[in-house]
Amino acid sequence: MSSAVAPARFAVFDTKPYDKQYLSSLHKNNSAFEFSFFEVRLSEETVPLITCSHNFVGVVCFVHDDLNEKVDRQLHQTGIKI
Repeated sequence: MSSAVAPARFAVFDTKPYDKQYLSSLHKNNSAFEFSFFEVRLSEETVPLITCSHNFVGVVCFVHDDLNEKVDRQLHQTGIKI
């Protein structure tokens, strides 16, 4: 009897169609992780989208995301890695 390991979940903010297409193709070849895509940018206002659920192990940030000290603290407090 083998126990399946749940895939590591990553939140991807400020997602563009080409980002989603590329990252989704990576998931097809590796079931050890999965992505949840958000079109909004990461900021103090949007970080609760992922910190409330506690199901994410990491976040993917892009250049226009606002990764300030408050966002970093919120992510760190819930164990989400950048």
